[in-house]
Amino acid sequence: MTTPRKLKRRYARRLPKAFVRLDMICARVSKASRQSLLVLAERRGMSLSEYLARLVNDHLTSAQQQGLLT
Repeated sequence: MTTPRKLKRRYARRLPKAFVRLDMICARVSKASRQSLLVLAERRGMSLSEYLARLVNDHLTSAQQQGLLT
């Protein structure tokens, strides 16, 4: 009998339940880009998913503040 695998949900645990994983975005990147993103995420103590979510959210927030999104 095998035990269920524990999922890494560090980012999800920090968010209110209503805001956890509302949508999923998929992107294809080169292996070198993925490795670079992993290094940046690890330096900040984040999972890759958390780092990418923050990166996208920060970019969209900035674009909205500059009036690029209506």
